[in-house]
Amino acid sequence: MGFFDTLGNLGKSALNAAVEKGKEIQELKAEYSCYDDDELMRIWKNRSGTKSAVAGSVLQERYNSYSDGELKEIYRSCSDERRNLAANILRKRGYGH
Repeated sequence: MGFFDTLGNLGKSALNAAVEKGKEIQELKAEYSCYDDDELMRIWKNRSGTKSAVAGSVLQERYNSYSDGELKEIYRSCSDERRNLAANILRKRGYGH
């Protein structure tokens, strides 16, 4: 019975870790949703791990909500990753650029 107790404890530990990671992600997402695109881009480019992934996710969601006209303006006026992100979304929507 000791083996199954240990196995159960490992399962509980893994579940608790997953719940904590989920809370961390939701907190970061709420915080990052207040940041402007440039700050999110800086976090996405200069960090690694969870913070970078969450910043990229918030940027992706935000850019998906932009109109075609807004994305085209970003594409015309930016020369960095913002332009690439706008171009990728426009391509998914059926535009060449």
